Amino acid sequence: MDVYLHLGAHRTGTTAFQAFLQANRARLAARGTALWLPADLRGGPLEALAARPGGRARALADLPLKRHLAQALARLEAAGHGRLIVSEENLLGTMAGCLAAAAPYPQAGARLARLGRLFSGRIVRVGIGLRGYDTWWASVMAFRLLRGGPVPDAALLDRLARSPRGWAEVLEEIRAALPGPPVACWRFEACVNRPQRVLARLTGEPAPAAMLPAGHGRNAAPCAARLAAHLAGRGAPVLPPGLAAPAGDRWRPFSQGQAEALAARYEADLARLQGDRMAGLDCTG
Repeated sequence: MDVYLHLGAHRTGTTAFQAFLQANRARLAARGTALWLPADLRGGPLEALAARPGGRARALADLPLKRHLAQALARLEAAGHGRLIVSEENLLGTMAGCLAAAAPYPQAGARLARLGRLFSGRIVRVGIGLRGYDTWWASVMAFRLLRGGPVPDAALLDRLARSPRGWAEVLEEIRAALPGPPVACWRFEACVNRPQRVLARLTGEPAPAAMLPAGHGRNAAPCAARLAAHLAGRGAPVLPPGLAAPAGDRWRPFSQGQAEALAARYEADLARLQGDRMAGLDCTG
């Protein structure tokens, strides 16, 4: 059983891609591809795949999970499936964890090393979508705010803008934790609302023809006006910057200088990744 891991990231069209996979579950199954999506994992025995990594106690607790996982994969193989796509953005970490550390996925390496042990060499390819830091952080904060998260202040925005950790560091940790399979990454900006392209990048093969669409804009971040209304309804004493925007415009919490620095960092990281030919990384699309 070959396993393909789609790690997200959060806020890079992951929900839309998962809806696309779900809409085409039967078509993919007919080609020998099974799916584990969030609805298949969360709330069930395999939800622990996304648990926070720990020390020896966690490793011991993972032994029953590893056996359960092996049995589940054996059942898929017996049903005629030769490959499994696992798409669950929480495998890499959580948005709350990213904001608390003011850095993307601070435990990526430990989490992926644990998954490598659990899947016992079955992982053949890993995929992750990347997004410009200014819009990614804005989308992460907006999502958290709608769910009762704390209102970001100037200090947090400054920490996010100055964070030394970016996608290049996350991908280095992924490759170190899973040194065997190639890692495919793609730019959200080039692949938004193009799930067939994401599927092709994830699997390394052209997507099957005649796939069903799944709609656009699923789980999209709220516009600035909606977010302002939500925070006003919560009685937030101080609103973050960037909410006085035209109707329908996206929230831009960072100052112009911060946004420019984040954009420059994103382009520099993409150039760094594209130049890493030995790493098997491709950010061209």
